[in-house]
Amino acid sequence: PVAEQYRIVAAIESYFSRLDDAATTLERVQRNLERYHASVLKAAVEGRLRSLGYSVRRNAPYSGGFITRSYGRPEKGVHALQIEINRGLYLDEGNFRPSARFELMRTNLNAILADLRVTAGALFDFRAAAE
Repeated sequence: PVAEQYRIVAAIESYFSRLDDAATTLERVQRNLERYHASVLKAAVEGRLRSLGYSVRRNAPYSGGFITRSYGRPEKGVHALQIEINRGLYLDEGNFRPSARFELMRTNLNAILADLRVTAGALFDFRAAAE
């Protein structure tokens, strides 16, 4: 009967509408998750730097770095983090040779990278599990 056909078409259209709404919501959640991942990675690095006794300032004195804009692709899971290091912390600026603190800086940077690998790995494992 024609009335039944109209009812079926209306139900299908309703399902498609709900599916479109769900897809829009999922896209929003994925964007929010990417922002959350970036925020967690930044906080992890900043926290580790502070725990090692370094002062940390975000976007100061430089903001909107070329490197992060050029190499970061958060939508593809590729995050870029630019860290400016005061060369006086590792370099004898009088003769441009490594200072006595160079090895400490190398050790600290390796520790930060190791922590970052763990944090990023946990985030991506979580994302893979969610997919």
